[in-house]
This record gives sequence, C-alpha cells and structure tokens, in this order.
Amino acid sequence: MELNLDSRSSIEVSSLCFKDALHLAVGLSNGYILLYDIRSSQPYLTKTHNFGLPITRLEFASNQEVVLSMDGRALKIWNEHNGQPFTSIEPGSDLNDFTHYQNSGIFFANDPKIKQYFIPALGPAPKWCSHLESISEELEIDNNSNVYDDFKFVTRTQMDEFGLQHLIGTNAARAYMHGYFIEMKSYTKARGQNKLSAVEEYRERKLKEKLEKERQVSFVKRTTSVILTKVNRELASRLQSDVSLIEESGESSKMNNSSNYLLTDQRFSGLFNDPDFEIVEDSEQYKQLAPLMKKLEVKKKKNE
Repeated sequence: MELNLDSRSSIEVSSLCFKDALHLAVGLSNGYILLYDIRSSQPYLTKTHNFGLPITRLEFASNQEVVLSMDGRALKIWNEHNGQPFTSIEPGSDLNDFTHYQNSGIFFANDPKIKQYFIPALGPAPKWCSHLESISEELEIDNNSNVYDDFKFVTRTQMDEFGLQHLIGTNAARAYMHGYFIEMKSYTKARGQNKLSAVEEYRERKLKEKLEKERQVSFVKRTTSVILTKVNRELASRLQSDVSLIEESGESSKMNNSSNYLLTDQRFSGLFNDPDFEIVEDSEQYKQLAPLMKKLEVKKKKNE
C-alpha cells in the first residue's frame, strides 16, 4: 500500500497506542493503521478499514496477538503480524469508543448506547460473568451431526398420501422426530404417481362441476320465464314449450332462436312484466288480429 505522508499531505494522526516500549500502532484520518517498531523509520505492517473514516481508537490484545481498531462505522480485530482479519463488528450506528476487559473475551462499545460483546476466541469470561461460558458452549455447532443428502424428510401424513406406508420399518425409511427420512428416488417416484392421480381427480371434479353448472343453467332457462312472468303467462308458457320441444329433439331453427330471444333478452322483458303490454284476448284490437294469427299458425304447422 502506498501512502502519501509528505508535509503537504492532509492526512493526520487520529489515534495512537503502544503495545510495549518498542512497538506502537498509529491510526490515520484516512482509515489506515500503521504498525511501527521504533527502531525503524518504516512501518512493518499497514492495514486499512476501507471506509475512508478516521481511526478513532486502537488497542492491542497481547494474549492473542491481535489488534482492535475502530472507526465511526466498525470495530475490526485482526492479526498484528500479517493483518489477517479475525472478526469485525458493525452495529449499524456510529461508534464512539470501546474498552476491552484485559485477559478476557469481553469488551464494551459505545454506539451511543453501551453494548457488551463476548468473543470466546479472544479469552475466557471474567469471574463476575462466568455464566457466559456455559451459554457459549450451548451455542457451539456439533460437527458430528448426521447428514442426509440423498434423503427427503416426509411426515407420517405424507407417507399415507404418497402410499409409502410399506417402507415404514425398513432401511428405506429412517424414523426421525415426527416423520421419516426416505430415499430421494422413492420420494420422487411416489410424488410423480401422486401428481398423476391428483390431476385425474382434478379433471373429474372439474367435469362434474361443468355438467352440474350446465344443468343449473338449463333449469334456470326453462323455469325463469314461468316464475318471473307477471303478464302474458300463456304466451310465455307457449314459447317455453316450443323451446323445450326443439331442445329435446336436438334440432335448431330460427323459431327456436326467436323464442329464446323473447324469453331471455332484457329488451323484451316488458312484454312479460309491464301491464301496458298485456294481451287482452277480449279486446277489439286482438279480435282484429285473430285472422292473421290463424294464418301464422297454419304456416307454422306446414313448416313443421
């Protein structure tokens, strides 16, 4: 690392700490730390925080041969001989100061609240908080834990769903907690078969729903005109009979379409709901149209 430390440079010394009578650490305003042996004019190690912030606090942990350095963002711990990182703490707020409890793994940091940290690798816990040792032992990772790379965990309910009950009690299914570890090949095969059966069930269910819906729609079409008709019930009944007969015969005609339009189209709803459109067979107007109606019926019978 190259540092411009001539008289014209704006870099300043922001912190200083002695390890012993011969060795010291110098923190600079640009985030660099220089380790010196006073018998030499050149630093024997240069370290940086990479944040560009002034180094505000330095301390040697001689029992572990590490250096604790702090700027406004992070507290870093690294080897004093080669600069290899040991650990780093970034609390997410501005760090003001820290204090390391000598010959232990405990230190306090102010950010601005005072927080306590315990790093067992730096040293044991003091007598006044020896309970931290037992806590740290419980948090240690067990390196001898079982690894099931080629197995899949399946609950008892899933075993029943996939039809894998026959594997229980064999080497292919290893009991664990509330389920079993089974071989991935067996699981993949059973899952594929279960998906196929699920797809078939889904299709059957959808087909039944569609048929039921069509029945309901057909029933509504056949009954709506009769139930909702307020006037001209005889006309509605006659039209509905025509539609039903043609639907049962499986034929389609213009007469069927026109009858459907009259019964279902909202534009003709007044014909069956509005009293002003009621057909009065005893009226003069109806008697005048009677001959024409007879001719239409004769023509209709001929077409049939």
